[in-house]
Amino acid sequence: MFQQTGCDGIMIGRAAISRPYIFREIANLVKSGMPQVAPQPEQVLEKMLEYLEDSLDTPKGAVELKTFCKYFAAGLPVPHWFWAPLQSVYDGRELAKRARSYFKK
Repeated sequence: MFQQTGCDGIMIGRAAISRPYIFREIANLVKSGMPQVAPQPEQVLEKMLEYLEDSLDTPKGAVELKTFCKYFAAGLPVPHWFWAPLQSVYDGRELAKRARSYFKK
């Protein structure tokens, strides 16, 4: 977009929630001109859980994980298989457990 339009910036918006590695992808693309291979979804989930580990027992941590999971689901092959079991859960530890179980099938 920078080369084609001369724009000063681009909007990332919700992509930053569903694909937090997007900043690394953009930096690599700008630096080398080559796209970077995205990490596997289960790796992204585990990294997010690692970041939120200390706050999963708090209401704020549970909300942050739930928000991430909602947008993260959109990038999965069948989003509702991941998202449906999480919708009625408000406990951060239980959310993490159910989110992980999706990848153990």
